[in-house]
Amino acid sequence: MEIYKILRKIVKTTFFSIKFFLTIKKDEALLASLPRSGTHLTFGLLNICYAMKLGYEGKLGVIDNAYTTFAKLQMPFDERSIFYKYTFPHLWHSHLPYFRIVPLRKKFCNTIVLIREPVQGIQSFILHVLNDLKTKKNLNKEISLKDFLSLDKKYKFINHYSQFLDSWRKRKIDVKNNSIIILDHEIVIKNVHNYLLFLNNFFNFKFTKLQMKTAANELNINRIKKISSKKSIRITKQKLKLSKEVEKYIKIKCEKKYLDIFSLCSNKKITKKN
Repeated sequence: MEIYKILRKIVKTTFFSIKFFLTIKKDEALLASLPRSGTHLTFGLLNICYAMKLGYEGKLGVIDNAYTTFAKLQMPFDERSIFYKYTFPHLWHSHLPYFRIVPLRKKFCNTIVLIREPVQGIQSFILHVLNDLKTKKNLNKEISLKDFLSLDKKYKFINHYSQFLDSWRKRKIDVKNNSIIILDHEIVIKNVHNYLLFLNNFFNFKFTKLQMKTAANELNINRIKKISSKKSIRITKQKLKLSKEVEKYIKIKCEKKYLDIFSLCSNKKITKKN
C-alpha cells in the first residue's frame, strides 16, 4: 500500500509538471531575490496596485512578519508551483540560485534579480532569523566570528549568497536578450516609485499611474517605520553588529562574486528621470 501511494504521487507530480510546462504561456514574471534585498518591498508595491485593480482600497499594513494588503499576486516558484491555480497578473518568486529552481519554465520567464552587498545583506538576514525565532540571545550585541560560524553552520548564509550571486551572474551572461534584469537593493530602496514604474513596464502588469503613486506613498520608509512594532522583522527596530572579523570573513567569501554580478546590474534603468 505504501509503495502504491508513492507511485501514485510520482505519477501525479509528473503529469502536472508536464502539463504545467507545456500548456501555460512562458513569458511570465519571475522575481529571483536574495533574502533581505527588497523582496517584500516588491510584493507590497505590486499587491497594493493589484488590490486597487480588483476594487479594494490601496492600503498597506504591517504585522510582525509581513506587509498586509487586501490581495496578493506572488506565488512560490518551486515544486509547489505546478499545483497553483493562478490568473494574470501573477508574480513567481524564488530565493534560490538559478540551477536549483525546479520548473524548467524558469528559462522562459521575464526575470528581475535583486541582489545586495553581502555584509549588509547577511547582517540583515541574521537579524531577520533571530527575530523570527523570537530569541534575544544575540540581539543588541556584537556577533563574534565564533557566533557567526555557529549560525552559518546551521543557516548556510555564506553558501546561499555565494551560490545565488554566482548562479544568476552566469545565467545573465548566457542570456543574449533583456529578459533578465539585475538590480541592487540600495538603488531599489532609494528609488521606490521609479522601481515600481519599471516593474509595471517590464512585466506588463498594466497598473495605472494612480495605483502606482498610491503604492509608492504607502511604502514610504518613514511611514512604514512609524506603523511597525518592535517585533516587526520587515522594518526591524532591533540592532545587530558584526565584528570586524566577521565582516572580513564575509568579504573574503562573497565580495568578488557580488562585484562580478554588480557589474551586470541595470541600475540606471530606475535612476533615470521618468
